[in-house]
Amino acid sequence: MMRIQDDDQKICLCHFPIAEWNGYHKGVWHIYGHIHNRISDTSKFMMTREYALNADCMINNYTPASFNELVRNNVEFKKKVQVLQ
Repeated sequence: MMRIQDDDQKICLCHFPIAEWNGYHKGVWHIYGHIHNRISDTSKFMMTREYALNADCMINNYTPASFNELVRNNVEFKKKVQVLQ
């Protein structure tokens, strides 16, 4: 786990998705991987976390993504999942 800052965004990086992270209640973002684009109880739960972003390569078009691209790509992925349900 690592905490970084990207411009004015404070971010907690962790390979695994976690329910609450240091700064969760203060607008700190959590960027995670591990679950890929799998639709599971964990991924559905993580989609409810306002400041959590899945950094999976499949969600991000197999290319490196900026913070803003991660936000946009996660919004689009959530829309696709909602259509499937």
